[in-house]
Amino acid sequence: MMRSVWRLWPLFAALAAYGATVAIMLSVSVRQNQGHLIYTYDDAYIHMAMAKNFARHGVWGVTRHEFASASSSPLWRLLLAVAFKLLGEHDVIPLLLNVLACILTLVVAYRFLEAHLQRAFPVLAGLLLLIFAAPLPSLTLAGMEHSLHTLLALLFACLSAEFLSLERLSSRQLATLLVLAPVLALVRYEGLFLVGAVALLFILRGKVGMALGLGASGFLFVTIYGIVALRQGWYFLPNSLLLKGALPELTSLGGAAEFLGKAAVRRVCSNPYILVLSLLSLLAIVYQGRNREKAWKSPILWSNASFMIAVLLHMQFVGQGWAYRYEAYLVSLGVVVITAAGGELLSGELALGFQRDRLPQYLAAGILALLVGHALGERSLPILLKTSQATTNIYEQQYQMGLFLHRFYEGQSVAANDIGAISYLADIRLLDLEGLGSLKPATLRMKKAFNAAQVRALTAAERTSIAIVYEGWFQGILDDWSKVGEWKIRNRVVAAEDTVSFWAVDPAQKESLIRNLQAFAGQLPATVLQSGEYTQGIPPAAPLVGTATTQP
Repeated sequence: MMRSVWRLWPLFAALAAYGATVAIMLSVSVRQNQGHLIYTYDDAYIHMAMAKNFARHGVWGVTRHEFASASSSPLWRLLLAVAFKLLGEHDVIPLLLNVLACILTLVVAYRFLEAHLQRAFPVLAGLLLLIFAAPLPSLTLAGMEHSLHTLLALLFACLSAEFLSLERLSSRQLATLLVLAPVLALVRYEGLFLVGAVALLFILRGKVGMALGLGASGFLFVTIYGIVALRQGWYFLPNSLLLKGALPELTSLGGAAEFLGKAAVRRVCSNPYILVLSLLSLLAIVYQGRNREKAWKSPILWSNASFMIAVLLHMQFVGQGWAYRYEAYLVSLGVVVITAAGGELLSGELALGFQRDRLPQYLAAGILALLVGHALGERSLPILLKTSQATTNIYEQQYQMGLFLHRFYEGQSVAANDIGAISYLADIRLLDLEGLGSLKPATLRMKKAFNAAQVRALTAAERTSIAIVYEGWFQGILDDWSKVGEWKIRNRVVAAEDTVSFWAVDPAQKESLIRNLQAFAGQLPATVLQSGEYTQGIPPAAPLVGTATTQP
């Protein structure tokens, strides 16, 4: 018994490293945010707001007043809603779900690596690389679905690789993949890339029926969700996909070439860490494929092949997101399958003992390891170092906006461009000017008809009282409104802008907005700089105009 437990020491060591890193980052974050647990993105609070409204009111919306198809991860919101219903609406729930998902990710990675490597140290190296390349601690503090997406993607790819290496599949194995495929897609729609990759490989394996079954099951829940959205008057695809996506330009040879794969190659080549992982994966495929008869039975080959196809599909249709979390599942999958391939080869070499005539191979392997470490480290180290400060950005800006609206504007219509924390903390009627949580602005943006006249009509129809926005995003739109103040944060690493401005949309609301901002001024963290018309009436005992406020 003790011997079998001792064999798990690489997993325990990796879990300890992950847990210690999360604990340190969380401790720094809570201390910086006056004892509050804060996530690194306002998007986390969009999920929490929708989960709260679904658990409380049965409304799938950013507010309780209307349906909203606001992101491509409906299963995560459903999990949060169930947890809120059963356990209460606690801010810690997304954190706990992320911790659980990351622990299970390490377990799945360990099982795959341990099955294909002969030694414990390569397994530990692969697990540590997974933790800090993703990086899993930063995904945990993001408070969103990306940890779960990484877990399911890794599980689906590893199981698929094992099953692709078999001549015949049992009914249980078939059912496992057919159940995982739609769940993976519903956590994030990008999961369809991996489902499609595996389906293509099953076709290559001569199992067309399995490929068709995977494709159909992968689109099952996505289709059901799309039909529900259509019945609510929204679009089949979530607004987040429609607003960020771009239709291919096929009227020229260049546009056609981009659509047929040039975009994927260009994006891979422009991202060092994706390029390095892709080249190593390609080398693993070539090496494993030397013996064609044996290659068909190699899970290493199939896992690397599914990774490569998923990379090309993701880069072709999504590209690299401005935030690291969008490619985290690809980086994690690449690290695991390439470690398994390289470690398997290295273990075989080490089994022969050190040989002087193989010194060039050892040197090449060392240089390659340095290149991989540099490419991934250049990506992940800044992320890890900035995670705690990112939570402070959200606390000082979006979280304070939510507290302000909760105190003064419950039940009123508010226009905004960052909608997460304000909708989670305050019960407002929301006009999302970016269109993520509001249908009409989204439609106007997609039709290229979003202008001052249309916004004026929208705010009048919604009886909007005030707006809290990034001024630079709406040049020419805000001319009819009255700006009364600004909040500026320091050391911005994640907020889209460092300054958010407050506007009276309804002229009758200007004086009350000024009074409310003055009353809230002393509640702001000391690092937030206040300026604008409302600061002129702050009493001497309260913060000075244009300087950091003091906490009461």
